[in-house]
Amino acid sequence: MPINTEHPCYARKSKQWRKVRAVLEGEEAILEDIRSYLPVPPGLLDGGQYDIASKIGTPGPNGAARYDFYASFAEFPELAGETLNGLQGLIHEKAPVIELPAKMQYLLMHATPTGDGLEELFEKMTEEILATGRIILLNEIIAERDQVVLCPYVAESMTNWRESKSSAYSSEVMPTLVVLKECDMVPSGSDKYEQVEREQYRELYVDPLANEYRVRVWV
Repeated sequence: MPINTEHPCYARKSKQWRKVRAVLEGEEAILEDIRSYLPVPPGLLDGGQYDIASKIGTPGPNGAARYDFYASFAEFPELAGETLNGLQGLIHEKAPVIELPAKMQYLLMHATPTGDGLEELFEKMTEEILATGRIILLNEIIAERDQVVLCPYVAESMTNWRESKSSAYSSEVMPTLVVLKECDMVPSGSDKYEQVEREQYRELYVDPLANEYRVRVWV
């Protein structure tokens, strides 16, 4: 199977996360994909029959314009985003107390690849946990500086994984494979000023023969 193969649980959860993101973003995001959230009235469907199986249906050839007119009156109360912001405020009402050894004090000001300190990272982590229920933190070691960098990934980034028992006599389960989807902007080949989005996959796995942790990047 290719590297972009998705875990069965991911395929189910990603649909929920997509809806959550749209609801938190607000009315503009909902209206951009209005047919996923506002069912087509029976009178606008082909033959006038409501497609129960699809739950949404597709407007008939004469109903598309009428549906667009009908949908133009739609409003979406932006309560979810305000609720999340309120919970964030309650959680971070008091500044966290962070205790680190002297050689790791740099994390207070520079903990992530984008330059966020631990407090900013903590705020982003709680926001993601409130939204999707999870966040992934990848610890990268910069050998030449003897420092660690914390790389946060949103829930949608971890597309595949595998877990195994640490031994035949133990109930402890540990991950042996994690695949993370990454996106970055790269120059277009035809225009040096134009940038295009490129997907790549970071594979983290434990080699069972060598008993080593390894990383591969698939572009």
